[in-house]
Formats: sequence, C-alpha cells, structure tokens
Amino acid sequence: QRQANEKIAFLACFFFMSNFAFYGEMLSLARQEVAEFFFVLILLLIVSHDLLIQQKSFIFLITSATLVVSHYGLSYIFMLMLLLALTIATLDSHVNVLDGIIRFFKRVSEKTGLFTGLKLQAVCFKTPVIPLLFVAWYGFFLLVWYIYVASSSSFESIVYIARPILESIFSDLFNPDAAQGIAIILNETATPLHTVTKYLHLLTIFLIVVGYISAIIIRQDKLKFDAQYLLLSCGALGLCISGIVLPYFASALNTTRLYQISLILLAPFCVVGGVALLSRLKGFLAVGDHSLHVIALFLGIFLLFNSGWVYEICLDEPTSIALNNSFDSSVFSEQEVLGSLWITDAKDSRLVAADTHRRLLLSGFVGRPACCDIQTILSGDQNCYVFIGRFNMLHEHIAVTRTIGVTSSTQFVKITDFDTEKDIIYSNGGSKIYCLKTP
Repeated sequence: QRQANEKIAFLACFFFMSNFAFYGEMLSLARQEVAEFFFVLILLLIVSHDLLIQQKSFIFLITSATLVVSHYGLSYIFMLMLLLALTIATLDSHVNVLDGIIRFFKRVSEKTGLFTGLKLQAVCFKTPVIPLLFVAWYGFFLLVWYIYVASSSSFESIVYIARPILESIFSDLFNPDAAQGIAIILNETATPLHTVTKYLHLLTIFLIVVGYISAIIIRQDKLKFDAQYLLLSCGALGLCISGIVLPYFASALNTTRLYQISLILLAPFCVVGGVALLSRLKGFLAVGDHSLHVIALFLGIFLLFNSGWVYEICLDEPTSIALNNSFDSSVFSEQEVLGSLWITDAKDSRLVAADTHRRLLLSGFVGRPACCDIQTILSGDQNCYVFIGRFNMLHEHIAVTRTIGVTSSTQFVKITDFDTEKDIIYSNGGSKIYCLKTP
C-alpha cells in the first residue's frame, strides 16, 4: 500500500490468498506460519522510511534472529534471496545492466514504436542498497544456530540438498525428471478444467514477470517501489526460475512452498503487470481506464478455479475437502481418532502401517518413527499393525503415494490381502486394526 495504492494492494493480497498453498497447505505448517510472520516484519522494515538507521538495524537483528529460530527452510530461502539481491546490486554497480536494458528498449521503440509514450528509467541498484553488514550478520547467525545449537541436522540437510544439484547442474537443466518446476508445468492434468486452472496459474506468472520488468524500467507516478524491495523481489523471482531450471532444487524445498513464499514479495507485480499489459492493449480491448476492474474480474475467476468451486459446479474431478467430502483425503472421522487412541495404548514396539492419509493421523498419536507406509508391509512379510480407516473399508482401497522422477501423486490401490477373521484385533465400525505376523 505504501509503494502503490490501496486498490493494487488489495488485489495483490487477494491474489496471494487465492493460491491453494495459502489456505490449504499452510494450515498444517504452524512453524512456517510463525516464520512468515517475522519475514513479513522484515519486509515492512525495509519499506519503512519513518525509522532511523539505528532503529532499523536493531529491529532487523531481532526479527532476523527470530526468523532463523522459527523455520530452517524459510531461513535458507531468505538467505538465498539476500545473496541474489547482493549479487545483482554488485553486478549493476560495475556493469550497469539496467542502463543497457534501457538503451535496448529505446532502440526497439525507435525502430518499431512499440514502447512509444513510456517514460523509461533505470532503478538505482547499487551495493549500499543491500547493506553487506546485514547480510553478513544474518548469514553468521544462520550458520552458528544450525551448526552449533541445532546439532547440525538442518545444516547437513542443506549439504545433502546441494550435492545432487551441483553434480547434475549441467546435465539435467530443464529435465522434467530432475527439475520439479518444469515437470509440474509439462505434466498432463486430470481433466480439461484442471488444464484451464494450470494455464491461469501460468498467466499469473507471466503477469508477475511483466509487472516486475515494468516496475524497474518504466517511470510510473503511482508506483514507488523501494529499491531494496525490488532487489529482494528479483531474488525471489530468481528462486522461482531456479525451481524450473535447476535439477532437484524445487523438489528439495517443495515447489509449492517456494512459490508461496516468493508470492509474499511478487504478488503486487501480478497486478502491476496486468495494468501495464492492459494499458498497451486498451486500444484493441476497449478497456479504457478500467484496467483494475478487469484484473479484479480475472482474479475472481482465478479463485473460483483454484478453490475447486468450478469443479463442483461442473461435476468435475474434486479437489476441495471444504466443498466435497465424498473423496478420500486427510479428513478423519471420530471412529478413526478412537482407533488411533486405542493402538497408541495397546501397541508394543512393532510399527503401525497405514496408507498416505491415515498415516498423517497416526503420526500425531504414536509418532512419525513408529509409522510406516502400508505398501512396504503388503509387499513382504513383517510383524506389524495395520490401520484401516473409514474410506478404506467403504471403498476397499488404500491411498498410496507414487513418485515418478521428482513429482509425486496419490493413487488408489485395491486391498484384498487381509484375513478379517484371523488378523483383526480391533474394530469400531469406522476403523479396523490388524495384527500381521510372519508365518
């Protein structure tokens, strides 16, 4: 709102909240929610000009430290954003990349008239824009915390993530079997309506790119983006591009998480890009000065598709557990909860096997190490307990996760391998528990 206006700010927030990762996945990611709160505080600190440099420095030290303590994934993502922003600022101070881009657009405008009427300018990206001392402090605290305080487990995971990326960075660029981002884009969807949703997402990404370019090279009186914000946004955009290009990068951090965090910075550029595009096409589309109305209409349609409302109206493949409770998902009945409580008290040291959805429920009671995938049990003889839920009983199937390359999908497999008379040890009408023993 400080950098644009109230309408653009509202539409940007609406777009951010319309993505499924915000209202779907974030509900089960409490630590990331806390970390994103401190991440947003840092962004507000960046765009605020009401504080003295000493006050900003003190608050940054506190909020950055709490961000590191809250969630290691977001901490590393923010560190990558800072490094990319610092690199771009240093590069621009020596090479003047933006000035070269401005000259290129002016030459194109002179020859084609495509950019006639636009006031081209270059945003000042110099090294002091991203203070090196801030980046050094954040990196130092990040390493110290995760190496010495957190038993190096989070630091070792980053090393584990970086190794396959570096080993295959030249051989698997844009390879759908290694780069999860490009795989999601190229994978076929379940129905034509789901294909429409995918292309709506791709259109918003295109508008973000257009909006960011217009923000850094076109002078606009209503837009006053802070140079630090633009640099961090460039870092976020670079991470999204890396998720599409680099092998094993997006799959290690989770594509939806990477995109959702990036949208905290990039969401305003979707609206700005739409306004910029419509302003160039208003002669053909006859939108006049109603660009924001058109964008608001588009975002409303985007929400209807992304939330699964259109699928319900058209009786298509459902995706929303809030709108449809007829498909198998991570929604549990009272009987399933009671069955989980019973096995928690009755089990011994043996593992409890369940399908993809029911395993989420059991891990909250018996702990994740005590749970295992039901596929591994059915494929071999093993001493264990097997938990069957309501949907498993009604439809005689289990939900299993199949991974092809770097993308995973949930599929359903018929269950026929249980002797109900011999192996069952608990049943309450909505859940059953079997005790399998090696012969």
